[in-house]
Amino acid sequence: MATSFYPEAYLQWGTTNNYELDDATANEYLALLLRGDGFTPNFDVNDLTVTNLLADAQNSEITATGYARKGLSSVTFTKSGTQAFWKAANIVFAITGTGQDVQAVVIFKDNGAGDGNKKLILFHDFTQFILNGKDVTVRTNDTDGTDTIFTMG
Repeated sequence: MATSFYPEAYLQWGTTNNYELDDATANEYLALLLRGDGFTPNFDVNDLTVTNLLADAQNSEITATGYARKGLSSVTFTKSGTQAFWKAANIVFAITGTGQDVQAVVIFKDNGAGDGNKKLILFHDFTQFILNGKDVTVRTNDTDGTDTIFTMG
């Protein structure tokens, strides 16, 4: 289980290249869930948008009944030396479908229409689980506010 910022998001932090991580407003950042059928984070310089992420055959987004990408609220990003941290209000995916494996969440910035404009910020992979018709909760404010925990039900 690991959380990592996409290198371009980290390197462009605070610039005007659509990575202004310090001005987070409600629903400006969104989360999507990836299936557990081979997800491997790719830090290739070309893997900068949701379109690029999903174009890779090993990355597929959840399609279960009730699933929808979720906007984040109370988002903060901080840097300390060479480390970066993020916090947000818990994210609840109200998924009623069953059977799909889930392995990762990806956070991205909504820069306009189309997945080609949505810049990847970070991913968190976790122990794969199978959807069972209950809500999936991404708890992002655990203890020190920097751990990302996933629960179902």
